[in-house]
Amino acid sequence: MPCKLCGENKKLVDSHIIPRSFFAEITTAGEILRQIASEDGIYPKRSPKGVYDNILCADCEARFSHWDDYGYDFLMRNTNITEIQGPDGAVIAVNLGECDANLLLMFFLSLIWRAHHSAHEMFTGVDLGPYADRIADLILKDGEGTLDDPHYAVALSRFNAPAELTGLLNPQRAEYDGINHYKVYLGGYMAALKVSNQPGLYPYTEFYIRAGMPVVAVVRNFNNSKELKVIGKMLRKPENQDVGL
Repeated sequence: MPCKLCGENKKLVDSHIIPRSFFAEITTAGEILRQIASEDGIYPKRSPKGVYDNILCADCEARFSHWDDYGYDFLMRNTNITEIQGPDGAVIAVNLGECDANLLLMFFLSLIWRAHHSAHEMFTGVDLGPYADRIADLILKDGEGTLDDPHYAVALSRFNAPAELTGLLNPQRAEYDGINHYKVYLGGYMAALKVSNQPGLYPYTEFYIRAGMPVVAVVRNFNNSKELKVIGKMLRKPENQDVGL
């Protein structure tokens, strides 16, 4: 089958749609990762290697490694994170410091592009339409010009709970004031990735990552979140009763 990126008929390799390193953040030593589904009749699956698919040849798969490594290091191995408190002393956001904005944006764009092409049930909510080919061009150009393209932007929020509790929910499409975004969940973070020809609107634009500016992630209360309700609903399904909350 042809590679989804270069189009050549080469042997396809196991490509992690979400980097394997992020799955390590939600498991404990010796634990086998399991996937649970929201659809009826689908039982939990053991997934020791995370979620992968055969969409890329080995040469094209290698293109993604520096974006994946950077995304993981900046989000999960960042030692410069400081808390931002509100008037009552509660933590309302975290400052992750400056990033290489091009690398971080390409990390999320390359991830959602892989999700678009994957046949895995975890990614059925991702359909980039004509943007799939446009993002492929950015990947083939090693991300050149990404920050100057007004179609793409990303903002971060972070749950006030450990990554092993928040898990990894399916990426899904969402509209913020009518503008198309994809929500991507990783290591306790939620990224709102704008993929649209419409410009972002205030106040969301205040949180989009920019070159030379610190990355600020709004802190969200996981116990009061819609995401926890979704997880609870899935775990209450008969098929998932042995997974536990």
